[in-house]
Amino acid sequence: MVTGLTTLARIFENRPRTIRFRIVSLVTLILIPLIALFAWVAVNYANAKRDLIELQRFDTATYISSAADQDIAEHIGMLRALSSSDDLIRNQFDKFANQAGTLVAQPRVRRIWAFSQDGKTVAGTKAEPVEDTTLLQRAFIERVFNGSTSISQVYGTGIEDATAVITVPVYDRQSVIYGLAAEVSVGQLSRLFFDVGLDPDWPAAVVDQSGRFVARSIDPEKLVGEMARPELVAAARGSENSGTFENTTWENVEVLNAYHRSDLTGWTSVVAVPKTELIAPLQRAVILTVLGAAAILTVTIMVASVMAQRISEPVRDLSRYAAALADGRPVDEIAYDIIELDDVRSALEAAMAKNARLAALVASSGDAILSMNLDGTIATWNEGAEKLFGYTAEEIVGKPKSLIVPVGILADFEEQKSKVLQGEWIRTETVRRRKDGKLIDVSVNAAPIRRADGRIIAISSVIHDISERKADEAHRHLLMRELAHRSKNQLAIIQSIASQTARSSDSMDEFLADFRQRLRGISISHDLLTGQDWRGASLTELVHRQLAVFVGENGDNGETSHISDDSARVTVLGPDVLLESSAAEAIGLALHELATNSVKYGSLSVPGGSVSVRWRLSSNGSTPQKLSLEWVEKDGPPITEQPSRKGFGSRIIETLVASAVSGRSNIEYRPEGAYWRLDCDLPAAGS
Repeated sequence: MVTGLTTLARIFENRPRTIRFRIVSLVTLILIPLIALFAWVAVNYANAKRDLIELQRFDTATYISSAADQDIAEHIGMLRALSSSDDLIRNQFDKFANQAGTLVAQPRVRRIWAFSQDGKTVAGTKAEPVEDTTLLQRAFIERVFNGSTSISQVYGTGIEDATAVITVPVYDRQSVIYGLAAEVSVGQLSRLFFDVGLDPDWPAAVVDQSGRFVARSIDPEKLVGEMARPELVAAARGSENSGTFENTTWENVEVLNAYHRSDLTGWTSVVAVPKTELIAPLQRAVILTVLGAAAILTVTIMVASVMAQRISEPVRDLSRYAAALADGRPVDEIAYDIIELDDVRSALEAAMAKNARLAALVASSGDAILSMNLDGTIATWNEGAEKLFGYTAEEIVGKPKSLIVPVGILADFEEQKSKVLQGEWIRTETVRRRKDGKLIDVSVNAAPIRRADGRIIAISSVIHDISERKADEAHRHLLMRELAHRSKNQLAIIQSIASQTARSSDSMDEFLADFRQRLRGISISHDLLTGQDWRGASLTELVHRQLAVFVGENGDNGETSHISDDSARVTVLGPDVLLESSAAEAIGLALHELATNSVKYGSLSVPGGSVSVRWRLSSNGSTPQKLSLEWVEKDGPPITEQPSRKGFGSRIIETLVASAVSGRSNIEYRPEGAYWRLDCDLPAAGS
């Protein structure tokens, strides 16, 4: 019960409800324990009444057993007085028969007789065959001659014919010489039920040791002497002297029985109460509880509804008044008959005036200003927040603020929220997510919003977009790292060129000439890369600039260009490709070396010689694309033998460029002129 009331109270507290609902609920919650108490009292009263009925049932069974014992005890006393007759002890059976005859005159005694240990009749009030032992079983006779008083089972059926045999021992000094028996009618015992004041609706009976009815309150004329129901027979033959059991009577009534077995007769008295009578008090209690609770609840809820209506209507008017104040609409002065509502109206007017000034500041701010409830949902959202995050106020108010927080930093967000809820102010730079999924760098100032009593009721956040500043900082850092990296690389390349050039030069003049020429080739590539902010270089433009140093430039800007003062001495053919910076440097240096060798020893050293630079791309549906670049010389001085040694230039062409682009570089000295080929994955800029 307590758990159910607690659950209802929690539901009423957490969910928005009307005044009528809350007042009716309050009244209901007050009534429910009272109704429960009433039900508990009624049920306990019903149970007490049932216990009283059950106690009365046991007492009645015991009383019936005692009354039957008293009736039988009178006959036992009569027999014991007769058993002391000297005529019987002296075997003067005629005189004994006369004495016994006076007892047989009583209405319930059918006959009296004495019998020997073998069961044969020796004397009696009626002529009986000597061998007649029909009523006396062997065990029965043995109990008598062992000195016990015994009562037999019931013989015959019906009130008139049902009898039982009572026997007592006859002593001569200390030994039993005869048994004295009296056959007594038991049908009259059925009157005991009325003598003890038994309820007419309660079936009652007395059964013998075998389970036959000795007496019965209902229909004794038919059932006395008959076997009882199996449940009662089991109780009569059982080891327990008292107890209860359930069964159905001969009249098909379901009852709960209480029984008691007599130590004198061995008979079992049983009193049954119909189950309907046992559960009737509980049924009445339940009916009264339900009807009473329904009536009380109905009346109370009706009264509570009327009172709630008298409160809720002014509150709704006050709500409309507040909405009008918030929208700046004119409102009528309203006088309430509830003092507290007048106080609320005055407080609303003061608060709205103050909030109007704050709202103007928030609305005019270029920063995102929002507030968050304690449960993490967004409560307010200004125009600056709409511009920064892309959500309108209608889209996001009421949604969790975690909607604009990237998943990877949710833990940091929760930690910061926890700190603010503990009263701290938070200033931090972090990342937030826009409606389109884009991440933006922001600065966040978060602070608790408190009520007048100091209790924290929400969290305010001012969020400023710092994406441009972060991008500038990142760009500066990138430029610094790139400058340091490229400076180190260039110094290493220049150092290597100087060292290798020195090894292949025979004189200082030759060294200086070759070194300057190679630095110029590097410079050409650098100028081209610098114009592209070191993001990469066009392969077509790289070829043009490197060869223009040696043969001049005169051509168009199409896919095929001719660099020549004469007739097409240099042909450039291939699609435009953007190379990344390191690849552009290496390929530019290789082209410079090839052009230098061609001017000195190859096709460009004679008037009729020509050079063709061509490349192609192939993909076959794979990524990245394949680049094949060729340098082909023709009509130069015939090459009759291969070079005897390879200098630094050859190593640049064959080794350095292949390493820079992770490809294969090969140069051949054919009779018609030098042939160089480079195969690699396209080292595209930005890859």
